[in-house]
Amino acid sequence: MNITECIQNDYLEWKIGDVISISAGTGSGKSYFVQNVLAEYAKSQGEFILYLVPRLQLKKQIEKDLEKEGIKNIDVRTYQSYESIDEQFDMEYVQKVYKYVVCDEAHYFFSDAVFNSTTDISFERFMNNENAITLLLSATSAILLSYIKKFLSHRKLIDYNYGYDFNHVKKIEAYQKHEVLIESMNWLLEKNHKTIIFIQSAKKAYELYEKYKEHSVFVCGKESSYYKHVNEEIVDEIIKARKFNSLFLITTAVLDVGVNIEDADLHKVIIDMSDIDTVIQCLGRKRLVGDNDYVHLLIRNHTNQSIGGYIVEEKARFEEGQVFYKEGREALATKNYRKGFSDIIYVNKQGMIDVNKMKYVKASINYKWYLKCLDNFGGYLSEIKKALKYEDKIEIRDLLNIKEERENILKSYVGKELIGKESQKELLQQLGFKKNRQLVQSMSGLSKILEQEKYVYKVNSFRAYRIVDGVKIQCRIYVIETL
Repeated sequence: MNITECIQNDYLEWKIGDVISISAGTGSGKSYFVQNVLAEYAKSQGEFILYLVPRLQLKKQIEKDLEKEGIKNIDVRTYQSYESIDEQFDMEYVQKVYKYVVCDEAHYFFSDAVFNSTTDISFERFMNNENAITLLLSATSAILLSYIKKFLSHRKLIDYNYGYDFNHVKKIEAYQKHEVLIESMNWLLEKNHKTIIFIQSAKKAYELYEKYKEHSVFVCGKESSYYKHVNEEIVDEIIKARKFNSLFLITTAVLDVGVNIEDADLHKVIIDMSDIDTVIQCLGRKRLVGDNDYVHLLIRNHTNQSIGGYIVEEKARFEEGQVFYKEGREALATKNYRKGFSDIIYVNKQGMIDVNKMKYVKASINYKWYLKCLDNFGGYLSEIKKALKYEDKIEIRDLLNIKEERENILKSYVGKELIGKESQKELLQQLGFKKNRQLVQSMSGLSKILEQEKYVYKVNSFRAYRIVDGVKIQCRIYVIETL
């Protein structure tokens, strides 16, 4: 997918006030189109481009690229630099100087709203600026486009939507417990496999870095108390070289957008995040080097219990927004009297409670998506498979470890005759299989599970005479056999 070839000369027809959405996977050439094609055309017309990004690391990377190419009519800024709540903030300069405003990684407005309460300020300032042609670049733009169509329908929207391709993801495995993550990293260390590890919590990311400090680089956001442990010189070098020299790059979501790693020796990616858009963005940090490049992904499986916790949090935000928009702020104030509000509520300049639209929309999308995870038999991993268009089964390493233990138990019972309830009960308790959260208590139930989960063992049974407690009786005998 080459964006420049797809758009061709359409950009010559774009008009002031148009909103241009370019939705395509990472590595499809969205930034290349702006920096090489659009910038050259703007230069010929004496026009300037404002290029907005969500991370300082990405800003530095793009500025280095522009300097290298000698492109001087693009100014790179962060969204955050336009999010001051100061009443004196003036957009006149932007409106007068820039014909094009490029919002790179435009999903930022919603994805970062989870922890940044001011993304709505930059969004409204730039989407209300009808004196420019506004470009929205993203690999995950569904929420953004839905919002524009619903709330900004007066803007002319030109949508170039090419989707994304994950054919290079050759294998996906999952883990649930932190101990299994550690086991996996120990294996990667032993085998000398270069890996990017994305961790949701800065605290956990740093703790992981401490454990593998000799072999790792640590990256987190400047707002984090753990930023003092970040080596800025090494991070700058990674941005410049687009690769890292250590075995592990352990990072938070600060690296989930825009910063590209182009390394033929990098094939392993670990992602701890829960949000599907963030998962896709993290996966996109590894840029393909050649047609034969590939990725093996290890992703955290968020269990139904964890998903239930996320649902409770998002539901509270979603329902507050629903009351606010359907019944008004007085109804919301009455219903939440002495209870307090979630983080989607803030006090506006008029001293009245208001809703952060970005947080509300993101909460509503997340709430519905997490509900889908619970409704689906395969849970979270089924939705991940669907999003990444992955056909094979995702094995959970925790369960693989348990399966290995169970196979060792079954192996020790091969050929032994299990007569009577006590001997059968002992085996069933050792194996610990459960169905509907209840321990499997029959050999027939065990037989079905071994077949369903493709064990290399089976349960055989027959009736025969045996001496039990000194008495010869006919009884049902069970035997574990190999397939």
